[in-house]
Parts: sequence; C-alpha cells; structure tokens
Amino acid sequence: MVFFVLSFGGPLWNKANATDSTQYVKYLDCFNKWLAKNPSGEMTKDGDYPKFFPFCQFKPATKRLLYRMMHLDPSKRITSQEALADRWVQSIECCNVDDHTDPNVKQVDAGSKSACKQAGKVGVHRLHVHLPIHTGSTFGREY
Repeated sequence: MVFFVLSFGGPLWNKANATDSTQYVKYLDCFNKWLAKNPSGEMTKDGDYPKFFPFCQFKPATKRLLYRMMHLDPSKRITSQEALADRWVQSIECCNVDDHTDPNVKQVDAGSKSACKQAGKVGVHRLHVHLPIHTGSTFGREY
C-alpha cells in the first residue's frame, strides 16, 4: 500500500466503501467485469487482469502484483510473504547495513548513479533479503 500511495501521491480512496469513493466504485466495476470472465477469481502469471485505468501506467509485473494484493476476495489475496517473494519486488535494489569493521573491505559511495554503475562493473553483488522474520504464525491464506 505504501507503493500504491507513493505512486499516486496519496490514496485513490480513503475507505473501501462504494458510497464514499467514486474511484473505489470504478475499481469494483472493473474487477467485477474481470470476475465475470474469470469466475474462479484466480490470477495467474499468464492470465489477464482487471483493467483499472490508474494502473495502466505500470508495467505488467507491477500491475499483476497490485491486483493480487488488492483482490476483492480476501481469501484470494496474496500474503505479505508472497508479495515480498514476488519477482518484481525482488528486483528492487535496496540498501543493506554492512559491517565495515574489516579493514580489507573497500567502501563504495553509492550515492550517485555512476558510482552504482561502477560498483556493478567490478562485481559488487547486491544482497536482497526482503522476507520478514519468520514468527511461526501465518497472516492471510496458507498454502
């Protein structure tokens, strides 16, 4: 939802309530049209998705993730673990806290794009650990 809000400069609707938000009504309409063609409600990698106009600006992988996260049927929504394990999310470069107490470690100022490109050329690998800590309990649906 943070990505959603950042992308649009705020929420498209404040409540998931058809009487309070025209944007939510539009989302419901496009999603229900999609459900009429896809009664199982399952979203697969190769399948089609609802056509909510504000999402048109995103690439297919981003749209697929948003629709899977915002499925009208809560039992068909993906869990936070599934969202974080999504290939699109895994492709997002992120900063990691590194231990620089080893004097043999060369530090790279990654504050500029050119420094990041140079780091990539010399074989610096970025570590992506996006999954939340395993707590022993599952939120959302289980597989």
